[in-house]
Amino acid sequence: MHIESKRKIKAKLKILFFLFALFLTAFLACVLVFLLCNYSHSVIISPMRTVAVRGSTNGVLVAKVKAWCQQAHVSCVSIVSENDAIFIKLDHDQSVFLSTKKDLQQQLASLQVALSEFTIKGRQFKTLDFRFLQSIATF
Repeated sequence: MHIESKRKIKAKLKILFFLFALFLTAFLACVLVFLLCNYSHSVIISPMRTVAVRGSTNGVLVAKVKAWCQQAHVSCVSIVSENDAIFIKLDHDQSVFLSTKKDLQQQLASLQVALSEFTIKGRQFKTLDFRFLQSIATF
């Protein structure tokens, strides 16, 4: 009887050791995934951006914004239309966000006024966002 109890204890210890090793392996895998996700500096580019620019309505909006930039003497580095927004990249790492759900002419007029006001005040903005009820500027 003494030998059978030692065998049962050994079997239980083997199972316990196996479960501990399994838990430790799963924990280390989770930590590794966490570290890779949070500390990797790779850029993920959405394939939707290229699809959205090819649409006919988006192409017309981009052409309108490009024509306005030329007319208002605003140097636009890039103009991208995606989903419900138009992203304009200006000189000096400045970005402008316009909404396609709102009147484009009104937003462009507001942009022109904002650009002239910032020029007069001598301030450089980082982003101007016209997608909301009130425009938002970050410096």
